[in-house]
Amino acid sequence: MRITDLEAFIQLYRLQSFTKAAQRVHLSQSDFSKRLRALQDELNVELVDTSNRRQIKITPSGKVVYEHAVAMVLQYQQMMNELSLNRDNLDHVLHIGTIPVAGQYGIASCINHFNHQYPRIRVQLQENNGDAIIEQLQAGQLDAAILRDTQTMAFSEVEYQKLPLVTDQLMVLMNVANPLRRVTNLTIDDLRDTKIASLPVGSGVYEPIVKLFQQCGLTPNVVFQSSHIETLIGILSNPDTVSILFKRSAAPFLNDQLVMKPLVPEVRSQLQFVYPERRGTYQLNHLQAYLLEHLAGANVADS
Repeated sequence: MRITDLEAFIQLYRLQSFTKAAQRVHLSQSDFSKRLRALQDELNVELVDTSNRRQIKITPSGKVVYEHAVAMVLQYQQMMNELSLNRDNLDHVLHIGTIPVAGQYGIASCINHFNHQYPRIRVQLQENNGDAIIEQLQAGQLDAAILRDTQTMAFSEVEYQKLPLVTDQLMVLMNVANPLRRVTNLTIDDLRDTKIASLPVGSGVYEPIVKLFQQCGLTPNVVFQSSHIETLIGILSNPDTVSILFKRSAAPFLNDQLVMKPLVPEVRSQLQFVYPERRGTYQLNHLQAYLLEHLAGANVADS
């Protein structure tokens, strides 16, 4: 029995779906089923009743195993965190990748203060696009990454820690002359024919925009893409074009010719600190605790 087998069963218990649980732990359904069968064989009990193909049912034995599995996984994670205190000497360099929002959210400033306060733990912050950061973290070239929650879905929850740092709200930016400015409750349907200037694929912003339109049976009319928010802001001098961005990331670039309106219903997203569960170090745990403490006031809900 491996700890990952227990973690996979926990996901199955919570999601009540082989497909969703397999996706969550980044396994094929075939491999997921093999792990479940091996776990049942070792325990000599049936954990799941699959007689009804449309809906799985956790057996009484499965409920018992779930309760113990949660406790064991929690103890395992606590053990790994405590062991991280003894893995390395204090002197260390941490390589942290981030999407290009470190300035707007105060992350760069926070890490700069951390480096001054703890000079023996040197943090090197590297900005890049989301796809590149994901690839570098998976390849072991980064110790951790700061990404949007729409991007961290690429990482298995049983192999990576995902800690929320900042919550932000998706907003529609437009010229003061845009007629949509007068709409009280702005919805995706109001934007069905509107030209949109957007951050590109892989930004963690483009993806939720497309998803929102798809949920309404629509396709966003994206006429311009740029990885630079200031460039998108410049496009908004045209009153018939809008941009959809997160509030805090766009705030430093606003001027008196622009207005910002929330979508209804509200759409929120998190910036998350992500790192491999089994590669935790004292230095990494110390940095993440520092970020959580000093960025706690950065949530949009409290601003």
